Amino acid sequence: MNRLATTVALGIWAGFCGFGSLRLLHEGGLTTELLGQGAGHLLDRLQMPAIGLDRPQAIAFAAILAALAIALGQAIVKIQAQPPGRARAGEPYAAAALSALFAFFAAASLAGSPIAAFFGDGASFTLWIAVSFGALLFDHLMSDEDDPEDEASFRAVLRAIREAEEDAIARRRGSAPHRVAQHRDEKDFR
Repeated sequence: MNRLATTVALGIWAGFCGFGSLRLLHEGGLTTELLGQGAGHLLDRLQMPAIGLDRPQAIAFAAILAALAIALGQAIVKIQAQPPGRARAGEPYAAAALSALFAFFAAASLAGSPIAAFFGDGASFTLWIAVSFGALLFDHLMSDEDDPEDEASFRAVLRAIREAEEDAIARRRGSAPHRVAQHRDEKDFR
């Protein structure tokens, strides 16, 4: 499994949003209608404190959290389903999903919505979002994926350094330019 830290962080947030959606559906009185008596009884046994939303608000916020859970899951799929060396293509999805989750929290907090209580202490929620971005950055920096453009740029820089070094040596020795070019062609710099 590539990018373990990112995958774990996104998986935890997807679970948080998915369970939060179920919790809000239960608060809105829809779990029995949508999932049957068993799910309603199970969520009753958890004895979670009510957030204090009316039915339309609970359903709307449950839909937002469900969409975020799907987006986070899709980010995991993008990161894991890529062929080796192409997982970077999933990073923008992961960053966008985490940003959307934080934006939802920030909007709810700034608006004074009762759903802000769902996120608990704002400072700890913000900290865990930042840790998740840190996991994304860590995996990005630790990946050993080769990007053809990066490789070409790296080779061009090495070539320029080599040519500057050879020109400096030639000037110091007073060599003819054709000898430096011949010497350059003989070296293998792969």
